[in-house]
Amino acid sequence: MRIAIDVHGTIDKNPKLFKLMMEIYLSAGIEVYIVSGPPVEEIHKELEKLKFKLDKHFSWIYSVVDYLRSHTTVEMTQDDKGHWWCAEKDWWDSKGMMCKHYNIDVIIDNEIKYKDNMPEKTKFIHWIKEIE
Repeated sequence: MRIAIDVHGTIDKNPKLFKLMMEIYLSAGIEVYIVSGPPVEEIHKELEKLKFKLDKHFSWIYSVVDYLRSHTTVEMTQDDKGHWWCAEKDWWDSKGMMCKHYNIDVIIDNEIKYKDNMPEKTKFIHWIKEIE
């Protein structure tokens, strides 16, 4: 089984809970993927700040920006603050394309706009809770 989890608005709002969940998933043989917007290097730095570790909490990081730039013809631009942009429809379609491409069974994300674009095989879990 492959589970993907978003960082922004999901892991970063509930790091203690997700650390525990992700460790349990990995120890049970479930592959845990990070699927989030920024380039992989940025996501990795954010996860390090939250003290998440490769092979302890997750198996791999996938970036929406990197995926769109390398697997599609979507036009991407970067602003002077380093943020990447594309057409809104392309952005909301991206995680569905990635889940199909990487054969993801479940994705956990706080942004409901991704749900309609998920492949039939991928279960979308809308994460809306912050836990203290």
